[in-house]
Amino acid sequence: MNNDGVVLLHGIFRTHRSMRGLAKFLEKNGYTILNINYPSTRQSIEEIARHIHPAIDEFSENIAGKLHFIGYSMGGLVIRAYLHRFQPKNLGRVIMLERRIKAAK
Repeated sequence: MNNDGVVLLHGIFRTHRSMRGLAKFLEKNGYTILNINYPSTRQSIEEIARHIHPAIDEFSENIAGKLHFIGYSMGGLVIRAYLHRFQPKNLGRVIMLERRIKAAK
């Protein structure tokens, strides 16, 4: 049994729904998931980090293992700002995803 938790942070102009597939995959593999929705276009990255802190702090308190973060695009920037300001005692891995667009030929 896995005691780790994963915080998922979506990209700009997206919602937590865009991370549902990844959340389901991770849950099937034994992780506890916090798939956070945040106002990606109405607040600065630093404001978003403060906005999501209470939910992450509460989630972290209920995780016996490591707390991992996965962010897509802007979600990766939010993770960086969050970890700069707040430092979970049980921090695990941090994964930042982005989509590369191929240049036109």
